Amino acid sequence: MIRDLHDQGLGLMSPGRLRRVASDRLAVKLRLSRQPGSFATTEGLSSASTSTGSAADLSWLRPRRRQSEFMTCRNLILKFYLHSSTVIGLHQQFATLLFFRAFELFHECVCCVQWYPGSVKIITSSGKDGSLRMWDVCKRVVCCEVKPVRENRLTQHHQSPASKIPLVAVASPSAGIPILDLRFGKSPMRLKNTLGPVTYVQWSPTDEHTIASAAESVVLLWDVRVPSKPLLRMDMSNSRTPATTSTSHMGLVNCLEFSLDGRTLISYGTDNAIRMWDTQSGVLSDVNCGSVDNYVRVSVRMALNRGRRMFVPSRHHIRVFDLDTGERVHNLKGHMSDVYCVRYNPHFEMLHSGGRDRNIINWTMQNYKKTGSIGLEVRGRPGGT
Repeated sequence: MIRDLHDQGLGLMSPGRLRRVASDRLAVKLRLSRQPGSFATTEGLSSASTSTGSAADLSWLRPRRRQSEFMTCRNLILKFYLHSSTVIGLHQQFATLLFFRAFELFHECVCCVQWYPGSVKIITSSGKDGSLRMWDVCKRVVCCEVKPVRENRLTQHHQSPASKIPLVAVASPSAGIPILDLRFGKSPMRLKNTLGPVTYVQWSPTDEHTIASAAESVVLLWDVRVPSKPLLRMDMSNSRTPATTSTSHMGLVNCLEFSLDGRTLISYGTDNAIRMWDTQSGVLSDVNCGSVDNYVRVSVRMALNRGRRMFVPSRHHIRVFDLDTGERVHNLKGHMSDVYCVRYNPHFEMLHSGGRDRNIINWTMQNYKKTGSIGLEVRGRPGGT
């Protein structure tokens, strides 16, 4: 990438190569709202200026014959239509950008976006203004807005993929985990977490009643039918009766992911450790993935595929591990800054990653090679946080 910029500046780039670079780095300039107030970057970024944005979250779906992908960046929700085509023998990804005017509704940045399970027209998003919104993709309007009581800021949310009822769990800096029912726009229950701020929530893909949460360095497994106390408390010492002071990691837990069969819960923390837990007994698995660099104190997202491969963001790399043995089988290099989100597309067998360098990179699973990227440039008012 640096060499391309250098050759382009000196006029050494051939026309064919220039066309390939231009299609590989599509940049769309957007102007933020000029309404008064601070324009915060995505939580945890230590950027000195607001003239840069980051790809903080990705969510994909295959509506009809088009591959659609959503990305959150600051206080915008961006939607990409990805089309596969062959240009000069290279597999490229072209994108047409469609953005929601979310800055008129979110006064602070959007932290998480997710497709409504089983729908190709609705997404849910949460932001730092403490509200969760349901969007109509076709009309680009808000269908429903829910603001949990006592929640001034939402850091992450996840909707149950196994439940027939649209239930959404919400993570926030306050204690407790609200469970929202999108049918009525209310919170029928609240999991009584007393361990401090909740950093991550994740529903089981197979059990509609099971949900995992991370509060600081502790991982809990809940049955939503019993909101008064957790079902299991993960203890890294594998104690049969975990004490109230037992921990799951030595640092902040900022990522949780269930295996596709729901039998294993994977946790990722700032102690540079990946741990795997049995969801029936809460026992820590003997699988050792070694040390993985993780120092960001915001929510990150890993991905799993059907081939028992685990894709974990680690600084500006993506580590690929074997889920059964913990062996690192590959290291994907392409980002120039921290990677925050990795999502796997089973329809095209491709991997999508986004990060602080404002790029979404697409990877093939056959040889783990980069097939294309989408560049994003967001300009805002200087002087924000």
